[in-house]
Parts: sequence; structure tokens; C-alpha cells
Amino acid sequence: EAKVFYVKGDNPSRFAVHLRDYAEQLVDMTDKMEGHCSSAQPDGTAASYEVGRPCLAVYKEDGYWYRATVKEHDLTNNTFKVEFVDYGNAAEGLTVADVRPLPEEFSLLPAQAVWCCLAGMEGRDWDTDACTHWKELTSEEELRARVVEVSPSGLYEVELTGSAGTPFTQHMAPLADPPLEVIDEGGENLD
Repeated sequence: EAKVFYVKGDNPSRFAVHLRDYAEQLVDMTDKMEGHCSSAQPDGTAASYEVGRPCLAVYKEDGYWYRATVKEHDLTNNTFKVEFVDYGNAAEGLTVADVRPLPEEFSLLPAQAVWCCLAGMEGRDWDTDACTHWKELTSEEELRARVVEVSPSGLYEVELTGSAGTPFTQHMAPLADPPLEVIDEGGENLD
């Protein structure tokens, strides 16, 4: 079981968390990356940032630099789409001025966006009310996650709980489409 912070995702079928144990290291590294990128000039041509290449990229919403991976390269416009590996979000339309090579010192910490699904919830559909309820459940500062298994798609299937200790599966299973039957450890149906 690990303490986690909820990072990104609109529903229990796919979301990202940060492990609390790495939170301080991530903040320190982000501060160092900001200092590095504010003093470094763009390095390389658009051709040097091929798809799959790790890099540092600016997130235009806040102006800060983060670790990323090049996901798409539009050769016509010399723009990039990147995914920020520590937060799971993406940015499009970046130019060479918006990316930098990733120095080795910033590649030592593993990617911090850990992609998960609530146990048994991968591939289910959710209406607006269910997504709102999910956002309320995950709004706590610190959650607990226990990996149940790794799904065929590579998501960590987790049991997620908040401060009350009630597994989020109990809250969300009846709201899934199709609904999921929840059985406790004693074999009792919890619906």
C-alpha cells in the first residue's frame, strides 16, 4: 500500500497518481529544471526532436518547464506535441524554442505520472454525475493505493481509499456502465 496524490483523470477507468514518497524529489527537480531552462538557449533543430525522444518542454499554461516525451512532430510546421511524463497532460504546437534536450541529471527520477484504473473499472463508461462524484472522492490531499494487478493494457489496477478508509470501488461500482458487482472479502455483496 502506498500514499499517493491524485494528478489527472476524469473517471476511474484511467487516471494518474504521484507516489508521495517521491513528492519532495519531484519539487526539487522541477525547481532545478526551471533554473536550467531559463539560462539555456534552445539547443538543436526540429529534426533533432524525433518522436519518442525525452526532452524538457514548457507548459504554456503556467510557463514552467517539465520533463516530457515527444509524441508527434509536424514536419510541415516544425511543431511538436509532447506528453508531460510527470503529470500525464499534453501540449501541442510547441516549437524548438519551447523544448530543450533532457540532461541526464533530470532523467534519473522515474516518470512520476503512474497510470491506474480502479480495480475492475477499466473500459467502463461514466456519465457526468459519476465523473463529478469521482472528482469529489479524489479531491483529498492524500489517498492510499494498493495495486491489485497490472491490466493487459499496462494500467495498474488499484484499490484506492481516502481518509475515511472506504474503498472507492464501493462508491463507484454502482455508477459504472455496466455496473460492477462489489463483493467484500467475506463473499458478501456490498451493493
